[in-house]
Amino acid sequence: MTNVSNDFIWECTKSTNAYLVKRKGIDTTLSRDPYALNNLSTHYESGLSHDKAVGVHYCKPSGKICVITKVVKNANKPAKSRHIVEFKPTKSSRAIAKAVSKTVQGYKDEQIYDAIVRASAIKRAATVSKKQFAARNRA
Repeated sequence: MTNVSNDFIWECTKSTNAYLVKRKGIDTTLSRDPYALNNLSTHYESGLSHDKAVGVHYCKPSGKICVITKVVKNANKPAKSRHIVEFKPTKSSRAIAKAVSKTVQGYKDEQIYDAIVRASAIKRAATVSKKQFAARNRA
């Protein structure tokens, strides 16, 4: 909880922050913000300027899907300011979608939908298809 409004923080940080990605030939400004579900640098997507934010990522070392949410009560305590929930990629897509929607309850409906879409895309990318393995002759 800050004494400054979210709109003012966004106006101050929208053109210069560590998460901006600007490329030639791309009209839109992209973002590496861990709470930006669509990787766009907009006021709606910014986790930097909002008290409540959601992010979905693939955790490389463990191979799990992580849902990160900001904790409003602990905004002034960086170590406790986010809550991480991990899901195994072997879990079914429906179970992951249901668990993500329960984890993200209380946020905007668009954020819930974007979080479910991102989690299912990460699960799809994390699973190894059977077509990648070459068929072996049994002798």
